[in-house]
Amino acid sequence: MKKLIGIIIVLVLLLFVSLQPRAEERPKYSIVFYSNGGTQVQTIQVESNMKAYAPQDPVRASSDFLGWHTSPTFEEDTLFNFNQKINRSLTLYARWGVTQYKIEYELNGGFWPSEEVEAKYVNVLDFESLIVYFKFSSQESPAHPGGRTNAFQGWRTISQAEYNLLSNEEKANYPYIERIRPKDDNLDELFDETLTLVLYAHYRNIN
Repeated sequence: MKKLIGIIIVLVLLLFVSLQPRAEERPKYSIVFYSNGGTQVQTIQVESNMKAYAPQDPVRASSDFLGWHTSPTFEEDTLFNFNQKINRSLTLYARWGVTQYKIEYELNGGFWPSEEVEAKYVNVLDFESLIVYFKFSSQESPAHPGGRTNAFQGWRTISQAEYNLLSNEEKANYPYIERIRPKDDNLDELFDETLTLVLYAHYRNIN
């Protein structure tokens, strides 16, 4: 009899528990981080009305991370506040402050054929710049008073006088600079401590 009573009590308790209203699961929202060329940041899931933890700041060459925005155009009022509660899915965009680099051209006795030719050569670039090219046709390059005898050959990071004093093995360290790829090249290695790169014009038959 006692055993039967025990079974009945257990069944009653199970029935009571089963009839209790279950706590509803909170919906979850996704926060997608678009790092704009920086290191990847994983998407996170956040329960409704909960705060999202700020991820580790992304890293990007030649750039300073300035925060996450809800707009890809970074209007002033779109900086995301990680103290706010989440009630919808979001995409956040990394904003960067870019370091600007300066390029100077030493013509080594040469001259620009025109202002239009000179304007083709980039003087300032940063991480977000397009690939910068330095190899153009002869009509779009520096000229030398010696004419075709001293035709322009290209740009190096060392003057022609210094280059001519090097051994063949040493000269291999100073190829012509034909392009700079801001998103792929290490600009901090290419430019000096003042963020400047001096390119020297080299000509044929110049000693």
